Amino acid sequence: MDKIYIINYLANKIKAKSYLEIGVDQGISFKDINIEHKVGVDPFSPYPGVIKEESDTFFKTNTEKFDIILVDGLHHADQVYRDIINALECLNLHGYIICHDMLPTNYDMQVIPFSSGMWTGDCWKAFVELRQTRNDLDMFTIDTDMGLGVIRKGKQTLLDTTDPINYFHFSNNKHKWMNIVSLPDFYKKMGEKDVLKALLNHYIAYPNNPEINFYMGVYYQGIGQTASAVSYYLRAAERTYDDLVRYECLLRAGMCFDSQGSRNNSVEGMLQHAVALMPYRPEGYYYLSRFYERAEKWFNSYLIASIGDKVANRVPTPLKTDLDYPGFYGVIFERAVSAWWCGLCEESRNIFRYLLENEPLNDVHKQAVLNNLNRIG
Repeated sequence: MDKIYIINYLANKIKAKSYLEIGVDQGISFKDINIEHKVGVDPFSPYPGVIKEESDTFFKTNTEKFDIILVDGLHHADQVYRDIINALECLNLHGYIICHDMLPTNYDMQVIPFSSGMWTGDCWKAFVELRQTRNDLDMFTIDTDMGLGVIRKGKQTLLDTTDPINYFHFSNNKHKWMNIVSLPDFYKKMGEKDVLKALLNHYIAYPNNPEINFYMGVYYQGIGQTASAVSYYLRAAERTYDDLVRYECLLRAGMCFDSQGSRNNSVEGMLQHAVALMPYRPEGYYYLSRFYERAEKWFNSYLIASIGDKVANRVPTPLKTDLDYPGFYGVIFERAVSAWWCGLCEESRNIFRYLLENEPLNDVHKQAVLNNLNRIG
């Protein structure tokens, strides 16, 4: 589990001497934490030496201070909130609180009470409340292991939102609400000068973790090593339980193959797979239609753009990373271009005029629309 690696990494950074774990369960995390003095609290854990009390009871009588505290007990927002507040009272000055399961990937995963399947509970609500009310804390969420919320004493700008605190708004605003940082950005935040080395060390420890595979792919793609990037994206896609991550991996793998040239079948396959996986997201339609347009497969381009224009969400939930996807008008633009070459001249003109008058085009697309209108009349 990735939280073990992150906790041990932070422990090494601050030379932690004491550790508290709320919610030990079978001891899978607890036994692998490399800190000299460890205290575990869980009323039902069979692990030897654990204090068999509810966390509220433990904190009432506890007099110890700790360098690192893991909050991973009852996954109900009210309990998580109390555990964090109590943990802050016994946290050493430069210590860290780690909160597990802060980024559910679908509604059912966070519904209370637990029914079946993968479950995070609604822990995220406690984190959001503290982001709204405690400017004396430094809070962020690492995008790994279902979301690792990190809290330390410091300062932050309070989260300002008028949206109801429910899963719908969470899914659309989670990057802002939870202050999500990628694994590369986490290591930068921690002062690592060689981010690739930090990522590689993490990968060596947990090679099957989908997030570390994904971010290794992003890093290698960013430095132009697209063959390596593809291998990491495919590993991440195979290992993740999150269809949105799988979708983004397929898009990025397609982009890598496209940049290599002469890999058209691979590009087409990756993008088709992405569209089939998440047919209500627009990015796949844009990239696939643009791929067909550049290959002068006009009818294929028009077909894909037209379907995307009809069925895809205009404002989907955010991906993990920024792509060069311009926005939904990119799908409409591809439809306009391909329509002309399919002989649908009046439709093409009308769409270009619509784009110019109604959509927030970037400079590249605005100039392209103007050029096309000047050419076709």
